[in-house]
Amino acid sequence: MEKYQLTLNNILKYVKEVFSDVEVAHLPPHGNNIRSTYGKEYERILRLADGLRQLGVGPGDRVATLDWNTIWHFELYWAAPGMGAALHPLNVRLAPDDLVYIVNQAGDKVLIYHRDFAPLVEKLKPHLKPVKTYIQISDGAEPATRDLEIEDVIKQGQAKPLPELSEDTVATVGYTSGTTGRPKGAYFTHRALVLHTLSSAVAFAGYRGFAKPECAVEACAFLQLVPMFHVHGWGSPWSFALLGWKQVYQGGLSRATC
Repeated sequence: MEKYQLTLNNILKYVKEVFSDVEVAHLPPHGNNIRSTYGKEYERILRLADGLRQLGVGPGDRVATLDWNTIWHFELYWAAPGMGAALHPLNVRLAPDDLVYIVNQAGDKVLIYHRDFAPLVEKLKPHLKPVKTYIQISDGAEPATRDLEIEDVIKQGQAKPLPELSEDTVATVGYTSGTTGRPKGAYFTHRALVLHTLSSAVAFAGYRGFAKPECAVEACAFLQLVPMFHVHGWGSPWSFALLGWKQVYQGGLSRATC
């Protein structure tokens, strides 16, 4: 019997089939409100993955992000690992020197950044040796630089199915904040992240029921307050998708409403 692979891709397909109509919202302080669904996000994730592929991103490549808790970050949580690349969320609070060290050591091929960090990225560019492609998230405003905008990457991509991956494929890369010495890196496989997602979902579901119809309406929405650059936002973007809960992304680390 063929082994079932524990990959984020298989969780994504499940979420699309079972919770296609559940809302995913982007409600930042500056008012660029977006209301989507898991079904719509599924197609955007596929297009984003294919758009990155067209830009030369391939299996094993590192895709770094410098972003807040945005809906684009949510899409990248699925798209980069889903295509066989490795997502590498960068801690926006680190010193520029540490960011340079991390990007160079990780070998990040792509850096996708929110426009809020455009001035920082422009200063870092001469020192980021492995980065070949820069993509900005303009978040409803005018582009801050001449770099390619992520919506253009999504538009040029096609909604092709994600590849079948081994569960031992590296899905993400993470670094410590360098409390002692330089930041230190680790990688996470699809299998590790899926097992964490399943265990987290079981823990969250213990008091409200595992499937969407079984939970009280007022408890079926999750506001992503944990920074997504911090240990995968505790894995909640994946866990609450698996549970079929509405998710709200508030942009910068500020208050938001559901």
